Amino acid sequence: MAQLFDINNKKLVTNRIGRQYWIWDNDKLYEQRMARENGPYQARNLVMNRRLLPNARTVIDIGGNIGMNAIEYATWCQHVKTFEPMQSSMELMKLNVDIAKNAKLQGRYWDSKLQQVRHQPDRPDGWFKFPNGTFASLDLIGEIEFFEYALGKVAGIITMEQKTNECSRGDAVLLDGKTTNNPTQTAEQRTLDSFGFENVDLIKIDIEGSELFALEGATQTIAKYQPVVQVELRDTHCKRFGYTCNDIINLMMGLGDYVMCDFNGNDLGKSYTKVSGVMDRFFVPRSIFDATEFKNKKVHPGMKKTKTDKKANNKHLSNLFEITL
Repeated sequence: MAQLFDINNKKLVTNRIGRQYWIWDNDKLYEQRMARENGPYQARNLVMNRRLLPNARTVIDIGGNIGMNAIEYATWCQHVKTFEPMQSSMELMKLNVDIAKNAKLQGRYWDSKLQQVRHQPDRPDGWFKFPNGTFASLDLIGEIEFFEYALGKVAGIITMEQKTNECSRGDAVLLDGKTTNNPTQTAEQRTLDSFGFENVDLIKIDIEGSELFALEGATQTIAKYQPVVQVELRDTHCKRFGYTCNDIINLMMGLGDYVMCDFNGNDLGKSYTKVSGVMDRFFVPRSIFDATEFKNKKVHPGMKKTKTDKKANNKHLSNLFEITL
């Protein structure tokens, strides 16, 4: 049996806005996406959440990994509760949060001409831009609390598999009784509802196929607070555990008056259709969706306007889209 990733086999990388992360030294995906000319990981999802919830109180980060989302949530949210059951990922996350807490970032930290890290303090940069053109501060103002638990439908002890054959070393999945040559680790699982968190405005779930189970253990919290819920929806991951993406969608639609949309605010209807380049779906309470102005709303790759849209004069029809497989 292979061994879990060793915390000592790590390296420090710096990205364009100056964020530094400890990653595993053989993690090619994270080195590509979180270093050099790149900004924060999946910045478009962060921007979407901040647009929807500019005054977010409590954020639940399910699948905390090495802290890349929790760190940025704390730049504008009051409280961040981040869940990560894998010990090695949690260790890196705590190191990365400590770095971010002590960092005072200003300007750009990557020179595209020289292709090297170089601080340019007078060149404004960041990941969220206000209407007046200025970038939001990258200082951490919110409290980050760590929870070394898996979240699911029921409480118990589970076995997690660390996917050494994936591009990212942080990928870990519920083993669910299967055999594997990859390293494994047991973890305590609880339901999100069992924690009794208050004022929950946002829940992010990215746990490699176990998303439905986490949601089934969070129905009371969602029904009570009607948060924005960001879920990674990948049909291959769902099939791994015997359910479909529509099972997640149907569950969410039954918990409130939700609109399912992409990171640009395009309404994607009430059933799953695969969209090229888009893995996450945002379930947004209709009141918040209707009150949010999506100034940069546009068709992303994998989507096109319908013939109806092209012929319609009614501006309200201009945002109807047909998904292209």
